[in-house]
Amino acid sequence: MKKILISAFEPFDGMDMNPSQQLIENLVETDFLKTCLLPVSFQRAFSGLKAHLDNWNPDFVICLGVARNRSVITLEKVAINWIETKIADNDGDMPKGSHIYPGEDLAYFSSLPLNKMQAATLGDSFPAEISYTAGTYVCNQVMYLLLREIKGSSIQGGFIHIPMIKEMEKESKMDFEQVLRQFKKIVELLGSSSR
Repeated sequence: MKKILISAFEPFDGMDMNPSQQLIENLVETDFLKTCLLPVSFQRAFSGLKAHLDNWNPDFVICLGVARNRSVITLEKVAINWIETKIADNDGDMPKGSHIYPGEDLAYFSSLPLNKMQAATLGDSFPAEISYTAGTYVCNQVMYLLLREIKGSSIQGGFIHIPMIKEMEKESKMDFEQVLRQFKKIVELLGSSSR
């Protein structure tokens, strides 16, 4: 079995619950699966992830977040070296446009097997899609910093956005159980992967 580290975010921007947090709370930690909850903070989020990364040395890292404008699970292909936001993070910071690391790579691509992960969900009513923008908020920043950190290592990592769920927004396509079922298929795929 491969070791998988999964992160999620706390509630932000007026949410009572972040569905990504709800996801990891419904996963059972084992010797091969660990989870961590990150603050929605430009200054603090990645340091929380890095501590778990350094302490556990996983084979795969999946960072989870919620995207209010998505209707299905989206597997992020690329993170860009840019921060720009219209809403404050949970520390009250609201950057108006800056590089994450000035002078460094403009983008990093996910090293997760996205096509195989997408295929694992194809039997469901609303299968996952591959996305080419992780936005410019904390989600993108964490993905960029993760990929920068693991560059050249054997660790594979990336980011998955989950949609708002029906329990939170009635017009959403997917309920929590559908999202959880799909995500468990992805985790099972990676856990049994021969790389």
